[in-house]
Amino acid sequence: MIFKKRFKFNPVFLLGLLFFVILIFLLDVLGVKIFNFHLSGAVFNGLLLFLSGFLGKTGLILLLSGFEVAILFSMFDISVILPKIKLKKERQSEIIHEGEKRIEVREKIEHPSDNLEKSHIKEREFMDKQIIHREREDTEVPLVLSKEVFLNFLSIPKLEKRDSSTDIKIKKAKLIRKLREFGVKGNITSIKSGPFITRFDFKPAAGEKINSIIKLADDLALELGVGTISIVGPQPGKDVLGIEVPNDYVDTVFLRPLLESKTFIKEKRELVFPVGTDIEGNPVVWSVTDFPHLLIAGTTGSGKSVFLNSLIVSLLYNNSYENLRLILIDPKRIEMQFYNYIPHLLIPVVVDPREAVSILDYAVNIMEERYREFSRAGVRNIKEFNRRSQDKKPYILIVVDELADLMMTSSREVERGITRLAQMARAVGIHLVLATQRPSVDVITGIIKANFPSRIAFKVSSKVDSKVILDTTGAERLLGRGDMLFLPFGRGEPVRLHAPYISADEVKGVCKYLGRVYMYQRFSPHMGMEMLESIMEEDIIEGIIFKDDPLHDIKRKKLKNIVGDELYKELIDKGIYAPFDEVEYTGASQGDYSITVDELFEKAAELVYEMGGGSASLLQRRFSIGWARAIRIVDQLEAAGILGGPERGGKPRKVLVKSREELEERIKKALNR
Repeated sequence: MIFKKRFKFNPVFLLGLLFFVILIFLLDVLGVKIFNFHLSGAVFNGLLLFLSGFLGKTGLILLLSGFEVAILFSMFDISVILPKIKLKKERQSEIIHEGEKRIEVREKIEHPSDNLEKSHIKEREFMDKQIIHREREDTEVPLVLSKEVFLNFLSIPKLEKRDSSTDIKIKKAKLIRKLREFGVKGNITSIKSGPFITRFDFKPAAGEKINSIIKLADDLALELGVGTISIVGPQPGKDVLGIEVPNDYVDTVFLRPLLESKTFIKEKRELVFPVGTDIEGNPVVWSVTDFPHLLIAGTTGSGKSVFLNSLIVSLLYNNSYENLRLILIDPKRIEMQFYNYIPHLLIPVVVDPREAVSILDYAVNIMEERYREFSRAGVRNIKEFNRRSQDKKPYILIVVDELADLMMTSSREVERGITRLAQMARAVGIHLVLATQRPSVDVITGIIKANFPSRIAFKVSSKVDSKVILDTTGAERLLGRGDMLFLPFGRGEPVRLHAPYISADEVKGVCKYLGRVYMYQRFSPHMGMEMLESIMEEDIIEGIIFKDDPLHDIKRKKLKNIVGDELYKELIDKGIYAPFDEVEYTGASQGDYSITVDELFEKAAELVYEMGGGSASLLQRRFSIGWARAIRIVDQLEAAGILGGPERGGKPRKVLVKSREELEERIKKALNR
């Protein structure tokens, strides 16, 4: 039992008076006299005799003593804490001090206009007080996954200076004055202020034309001295226009408070994640299964890649690799490399745009196999299958960070794979998220757009780009830094939200934590915590993932020195990713995983070797196949190291192998025999 005194005296006179009255009763029962007089007097003495007849003298003494203790605790505000786990005294004081310190920090960052769940913040403070054991990446290896440890890698919001009520009133007066200068009559009925913008609901007077008011956006922005102002037309059921004015001080929306909000915690749908906050700062939560596929566009620096990271990390927070698997395609090579640590991946993060076609074909094969299995089981979708079957299927999310790079490489094949998946994959639990910074019609084609009903637009460069992604203007007036328009499936008009921010260090911390826990569980008891720490500190997990890649030879040597020959072989054989045996992935490799090869691959390799060169037209003539298939085989021969890159002037590609033995070895490796 720990007594925690704050010595906050309660000056309630009645409590003190009651204390002394009961004390007199107690002394009288105990037989204490002063100057041979009973202290309580005749009336009270009679009352005591009456009570002692029911309780007895001993019971009456215990009752009065209990009253005295209770009143003392109330007067001096003495609280009693009963810990669930016995700890050493030094650790107890450390925990209490740390919990109070964290609460003090949070109290400093709270702001009256912050509409994130106030009651939940109190719950979070209470939980912080009860922290018994905090596992940190730099001190201890967690043996089991913990949501609390997960959240410790995410930032706590810092105090931001927001527009005061005086600033908002000044803006309101300027808006009304400027509108009247242009002859627009009406009044502002309500004001909603959030982290990014303040929305003034303006109700025009009878006879005012809406279009003429919307055209005044730039004039109003000039009057208020802000970059852009958006005027949103009347929403269903409302008779006001929304004048959205940027705040002078913009707050950053962090991911952690959204994951801790009641809105997110109470959500029961599969694959939920916080999209961001609305204009007033309230969390908005959506499900990947409700998209069913998502299209994202935004210029460089608008928050597109950060949003993808927040989406993936949010899904990792609530879903194990048994429930969710990921295929990540990152042609930019730098945004998603941290995810190679986690067991949720089906294959390493794909960085070569030429491999994307094969990856999409691989996903199509999984989809078709699932349809055959669902048909045999007599079910219509993944929810029914998982409810009836013991062999549950995980959801699969395919994320492409830059669609334009893929379309430039193999537009027809990429469009075919994406369209096939978008049209059919939802029922079997496969979902797509495509992002691009160039939302032109040659990247987001009509077929792709038609199959992606849910869309998000961050700041774009022109009205044309906004119309391509949203079928309406408005995205060109966004502020950047996560400011976005969200058009969910089934909604007619986009809603303005502010996406959460997550840094690269936070993503890396989360991914290394998940990888560490999974590796320890999978390879223990052979791998001790000290050995695992050495692997993580040396950052040599890539030596396990890309076991055939010459670039990671040094990391593999370090790994072997740390773990020894026996465990090294087991690590290389098993890899870090959890087993996934629905459809085997074979072919020419990126690391130890490979691109799918055409059934004519071996014959084509023999042909180009004999001819001393190769081209798509040669394969077309010899095998009577189409141009698209011929190009695909040529790309596979190049990936396998049999053919070189394109030659200038349309000349045939050079053969890279020097002997038939080398050719047979490369064919064998590509076919994974």
